[in-house]
Amino acid sequence: MDYDITPLGILLTQYHSNDKNMWPTDYFTSRARFIELGKACDAHMESHPISAKGPSQELLTVDVASLTSDDDKHLIILTSGVHGVEGFIGANVQFQALRMLAQERMPSGIGIVMIHAANPWGFAHLRRVDENNVDINRNFIERPPSSHPRYATLDPVINPQAAPSIVGEISYWFNAIKLISTNLGITKLFKPIAQGQYDFPKGVFFGGQQLSEATKLLQKLILNFSAGADQITVLDIHSGLGPSAKASLIGNTNLVTKEKRSSWIKSFYGLDVYIDTEKANAYNANGTFSRWCQSIMDEKKYLFLCIELGTVNPISLFSALRRENQAHHWAGRNTLSKAKAKDTLSAVFSPRSQHWKTKSTTQCLHVLNKTIALAKEHVNTN
Repeated sequence: MDYDITPLGILLTQYHSNDKNMWPTDYFTSRARFIELGKACDAHMESHPISAKGPSQELLTVDVASLTSDDDKHLIILTSGVHGVEGFIGANVQFQALRMLAQERMPSGIGIVMIHAANPWGFAHLRRVDENNVDINRNFIERPPSSHPRYATLDPVINPQAAPSIVGEISYWFNAIKLISTNLGITKLFKPIAQGQYDFPKGVFFGGQQLSEATKLLQKLILNFSAGADQITVLDIHSGLGPSAKASLIGNTNLVTKEKRSSWIKSFYGLDVYIDTEKANAYNANGTFSRWCQSIMDEKKYLFLCIELGTVNPISLFSALRRENQAHHWAGRNTLSKAKAKDTLSAVFSPRSQHWKTKSTTQCLHVLNKTIALAKEHVNTN
């Protein structure tokens, strides 16, 4: 499709022509670039340290760049790195947006807040989860819900208690193909896994038994910044699910009636849409950032969109998640198998292809463009 490049037309042209080296190489370079660009556009900068440390005991922070005023009627919140290792694409989009803001301010009445590395430990350690193996995007819970009853039967296949090995990987693929055949499709097999589980602390998609430090901090930031806004749009950038370099939108809104939500979002943004409370969604995930935002913003007008950039097929994605989780819990501290597992996981969620990076970033900027246009319409009619 042809992407709308207003008001970020200059930015997109520059990105295509000379921004190939802006892509972050790790959490620390990403953080430094984010702070540098935030200061360059006179954003208000905040750094919120967490107790967990980096790979060499470095300080880790969630950093925020905000350009807001008391007169804002519409607030846009752009988050990256809720799933730590997925933070590369989200951070790059934030870089591009900050570069735009150094050239041209946001329209009157519209504020923007960017939260960099919502799960800094996961980003720094190249893990999808936090320091306690908690999936932050399954952790927005008052109390742990029940896991899917079939997760326990799948646990021996997806969470083997041994370091990664060639034999183990062959066994995984054999059992995965067998289970897919038995379950008549990938979706039915992966639904009990991906919706989140709360009984296996060393397993994949573990949602935790209580709110994690990263979850509490993200909640605090969202509540503080959104308190005075009449209308709020949250754009949360992720990668992994779907065809390579293809963006889809997962979320919800109360801007239109329930019957029109999906068709309105799809028509406005021009991308595939999945309403997270509808059966058509691939799986009904528990404890998500999206569901929590909807609950605390229900008295306001809101739109929450998870921008999901596809990377690899589901079996390969789960294979990478499984091996990295194995290596983290059961391999030695500085072993080759652990290093390889992290590198593979990083490549799955942040493909090395320049085509993937450029196309994915462009689609995210398209969503941001359209969101600014939506906010302008709201401001001008109120």
